[in-house]
Amino acid sequence: MKAKRETIALGDLSLDVFQLPDGSYVMSQTQVAAAIGKGRQNLSDFLGSKWLKALPGADRSCQTFERIEIEGRGRDINAVPLEIAFLYWVFQVSQKNREAIAVVVPLGSETLARRADSAFGITRSEAEYEAATSEMMKLLGRVARERDILLDSYAIDDDARAIVGDLTSELDRRDRRLEQLEDFITEHGLDVPDE
Repeated sequence: MKAKRETIALGDLSLDVFQLPDGSYVMSQTQVAAAIGKGRQNLSDFLGSKWLKALPGADRSCQTFERIEIEGRGRDINAVPLEIAFLYWVFQVSQKNREAIAVVVPLGSETLARRADSAFGITRSEAEYEAATSEMMKLLGRVARERDILLDSYAIDDDARAIVGDLTSELDRRDRRLEQLEDFITEHGLDVPDE
C-alpha cells in the first residue's frame, strides 16, 4: 500500500501527513512522538496502554499498525491514524508534558476558529490560520517561560523559608539548653551569670 505525502504547518512545527489510497490519513509514529519531545518507544507504549484501550468506542489495540510505503520516496513508515496521534498528544497533556500542551492547544484553538468562521460564512486563507496558530504557540511559549521564572522564584522562597525554619529550631534548642543549664546551676546553689 503506497501513501502520498504532504506537509502541514502547526505554527513553527512542520508535520508530514500521509494519505492512504482509501483517502484516510496517517502520520509517522516517530514524528508524532518527536513533535512533543518523546521517542517512538513512548508512543508504542501508549498504543498498548490501558488508558487508550479504556476509551469508549472501537477497539483501539493499536500495537500492529502496518508499515506504509511512501510514493516516490522508496521508504516506508510505521503509521498511526490522526485520531490516535491526537489521543496520544492529549494523554501527554494529562501527564503535564509542556510540549504536548503547545501542540494540542493551538490545534483546538484553530479548530474552534474554523468552525466559527464556517458558521458565520467567513473564508480565511490557510496562511491566516497558520499565522494565528503560530501566534498562539508563541504566547504559550512566553507563558511557559514566565511560569518557569515564577516557579524558580517560589523555589528560592521555599529554600529561604527552610533555612529560616532550621535556624529558628536551632535557636529554640539552644534556649532550652540554656534554661536547663541555668536550672542546674541554681539547683547546685550557684549564681547564674548575667548575660
